[in-house]
Amino acid sequence: MDSIKTSGVFEADDAVIEAVSFEHKAGSAVYTVTLKYTGIGYIFSKGADGTWQKGSSAGLEFTVNRTAEDDKTFSLFTGIEVDGKALTASDYEASAGSLNAVIKSAYLNTLAEGSHTIKVNFRDGSVETTVTVDPAKKTETAQSTSGAPKTGDERKPAVWGTVAGISLVAIAALAFVVIRNKKKDKK
Repeated sequence: MDSIKTSGVFEADDAVIEAVSFEHKAGSAVYTVTLKYTGIGYIFSKGADGTWQKGSSAGLEFTVNRTAEDDKTFSLFTGIEVDGKALTASDYEASAGSLNAVIKSAYLNTLAEGSHTIKVNFRDGSVETTVTVDPAKKTETAQSTSGAPKTGDERKPAVWGTVAGISLVAIAALAFVVIRNKKKDKK
């Protein structure tokens, strides 16, 4: 055999090592090994670069995955920071399945409107994203000067009642004139 070449991916506890090439030439004792080290990392698979509306009762949900041995993600989780400030365990909920987390609305409502950095920490790394806190929706309240609730009926019944009354008087007057003229014609 003149030479052996192989390549592949090998995983260790703290890294992924990709063997780009391995070569051995028989008879000449030349060994060439080229390795590419890819450290363990974390990525947001859900909820990265999100938005949240101030005043909402829903929290901000996201999921973080480990690039290797994802089943270890939750056990290595140590906490969450927003703008460099560590959150207390009462500010969020976290569960296994990679890392599924929800920052509670009670905490999010304390943030100013605008962009904020969320950092999720693990014993062997961290990952960051941003969230934009949008202003609360303005609610319009219908105010009536009469104290009665607005129903959308803007027809003004007093005006129409007056028009109906005048119409009835006009019809009655016309009927009176027509009947009187018929009586005169019969004489």
